[in-house]
This record gives sequence, structure tokens and C-alpha cells, in this order.
Amino acid sequence: MLTIGVFPNIEKEDADKVLRRVIDFYRGKDVKLVLPQDEAVFFSCQEFGVADIEEMKLDLAISIGGDGTL
Repeated sequence: MLTIGVFPNIEKEDADKVLRRVIDFYRGKDVKLVLPQDEAVFFSCQEFGVADIEEMKLDLAISIGGDGTL
């Protein structure tokens, strides 16, 4: 199972729509999506929120609404 960290920018207007598309795309696949806890709460996706995302081993990171750097 892949673990994918999603890092949405809460200040971008369409970040919620893109985040929902990412979640829908991976639904039912052998993937674990995780978001930083605060962003998960902000976007009402608490089931994906983790407090220690910086310490997790991620196979892939997706930046939404950022410049692509982490």
C-alpha cells in the first residue's frame, strides 16, 4: 500500500475542489491518503488527518495550491 501525503494550501480558492478530486481518484485504491491535521479539519476531511505527517514515511507528496516545494 502506498502512503500519499496531500498538502493543500488553505488560502487558495479552489484547493477544496482539487482536494476532493484527489480523494475521489484514490478512493477504493490500495492507497492511504494523509493530510496535516489542521488542513484536514479545515477542509472537513478529519479521517485523513495526522498530527505527525512530517515524521511519516511517504511514498508520494502532493502539493495543492503551492509552488510545488515542500
